[in-house]
Amino acid sequence: MKPRSPNLPGTRTALASILLVAMLTACVDDGTARHTVTMRTPAADALTKTLGTVTPAAQAWPSADWIAAFGDPQLIALVNETVANSPDIDVANSRVASAQAQLETFGSTSGLSATATASALKARLPKVDGATNVDFAGNSIPINLFTDPWVSPASVTGVAHYDLDLWGRNRAVNRSLVSARDAARVDAQQARLSLVTSVVTLYGQLDTDYALRDLVAQKQQDEQRRDTIMQTRMNRGLDTGYDAQDAHIRLVKLALQLQQAEDTITQTRLQIGVLTGNGPERGLTLARPKLASSSETVLPLPANLPLQLLGRRPDIVAARLRVDASEGRIDAARAQFYPNIDLLATAGLSTLNIGSLFSSSSALFAIGPAVSLPIFERPRLRAQLHTEQANADTMIALYNQTLNTALGEVARSIATVRGADAQIAEQEQVVAARNRIVWISDERHKRGLLPEETLLSARISLADDQIQLVSLRTQRRDAKIALIRALGGGFDYDIKENHGHA
Repeated sequence: MKPRSPNLPGTRTALASILLVAMLTACVDDGTARHTVTMRTPAADALTKTLGTVTPAAQAWPSADWIAAFGDPQLIALVNETVANSPDIDVANSRVASAQAQLETFGSTSGLSATATASALKARLPKVDGATNVDFAGNSIPINLFTDPWVSPASVTGVAHYDLDLWGRNRAVNRSLVSARDAARVDAQQARLSLVTSVVTLYGQLDTDYALRDLVAQKQQDEQRRDTIMQTRMNRGLDTGYDAQDAHIRLVKLALQLQQAEDTITQTRLQIGVLTGNGPERGLTLARPKLASSSETVLPLPANLPLQLLGRRPDIVAARLRVDASEGRIDAARAQFYPNIDLLATAGLSTLNIGSLFSSSSALFAIGPAVSLPIFERPRLRAQLHTEQANADTMIALYNQTLNTALGEVARSIATVRGADAQIAEQEQVVAARNRIVWISDERHKRGLLPEETLLSARISLADDQIQLVSLRTQRRDAKIALIRALGGGFDYDIKENHGHA
């Protein structure tokens, strides 16, 4: 028997129907609705008043190795250890892996897909005794096709499916998943930045705790000597005892302050140990910090700060990528309103007798389009589209909120640094004057012109002013670290360049 030629008129009719459906899609109502929230862009002069008369520098953004400015190898090693062992970083990396897996899963199910199946059976067909043949369309079809009811059916078939994606649904979903994956990657950078700045801030606090303890210990030593002098004067009847008791009370309070300073050092160490991910007692093994004085230098401010901040802060970039992901989901939901046209093809071998499986008579082949039009699903699709649009508005609002928070953090950090600089300049003059008083008192005491208790009082007052100076410098250092964090900590991301890279 010769194979029948394809039914060309029928094929033309099917193709014409597909084209007609495609033409009708121009009239499909996709339930389009506008966004109720718009993305904001900071004005170039958004921080003009905060910056004041400062002349920005073009390359003044924090570098990726900004920690090196502190000049403490132990701090650098501690930061690397923390990044390597922190559960927060592990959580962020796991989210990246999950987002990548979702992207790969969708990629494997879209576009061209094919499956192959093979089977070989032993089966018994029912035998109808005494039945006559059946006439159908002038042909006599025997009821019992085989004299032997036992048959061995076998088949080897392959099925291919290709999604044409004429309306871009798959591309929109893929774009959304890529944006979500990239947002997860940037979130990991944000987690790292937050963790590193927290470790550096605590490490600087530990350095301050040691400095304050030393000053309190110095005060205690001077107060101890003054207490001895007062007790001697009281025992000799040269004092009523009031000054001696007052000196003793101050000495007891200093002992309490010294114990509190030691406790503060221990607590800060334990906090650092927790951040490392290796347990709180990891912090107890740290040596005393040795921060370089260069870390106290003025941090220059970058030019075009408000606008360039958009690509310098991980949280802003991640928020923008989430907006892109939501826009992709909107496009995918809108594409659902249009007909879905796929190509299907099947080819293989099939027979009731396995012995003739590879003969030409067992060959089968089929190819053709598959069209589906969501005629009665319009309310559901419209609701789905509006849901995605509402979700996109939420992402845009969160982006605006993140941007506003970022500008606020930058402004507050700059203001704090500037205020601390002014206070430090004043306090340094006070300390210099106190040092001069102590030197004069010491010289007069050596000549017998000044009692020792007066010299000790001057030394104690100097220690008090030095404590205030240490606190102000700590405030400035913490503000500088906060400013580095607010400026992205060396992070730099170009969405057009990086978006979509695997």
